Amino acid sequence: MPVDQSVEGLPAPVLVVSVEYEVTGTGSLVNRLIFGVTDVDGRPTPMRDWELLRLLNDMPIKGATAPARSMTTAECVAVVDRLRGGFESGLSDLAPSLRRPVCWPEMLFLPADSRSSGAGAIPEKAPASAG
Repeated sequence: MPVDQSVEGLPAPVLVVSVEYEVTGTGSLVNRLIFGVTDVDGRPTPMRDWELLRLLNDMPIKGATAPARSMTTAECVAVVDRLRGGFESGLSDLAPSLRRPVCWPEMLFLPADSRSSGAGAIPEKAPASAG
């Protein structure tokens, strides 16, 4: 799982996860959902796809990212495990159309400031539809 750059202005780590229906050997098409997980008030909190997209779209462009934050493999694994564990605890409610959902970590974004408070920023309401 890539940890490419630290992101200026990101208040807490953000884990991007994909969720699939656990199918074994059927050869059928698999539905996939994308979510984000971040810290809000010190607790792993899921982000719907539109919330994640909004956060990603507000990130600085590639040239404006900070140098990669120094993090050991064990520290990175601990962050991923904590965020993923918090997400998995409510997985069936987040993906009710999938009978046996499983999630996979895809990418981890880290705040550039190692002193971040852990209070994540999730958009408060859905974007207005163009009309």
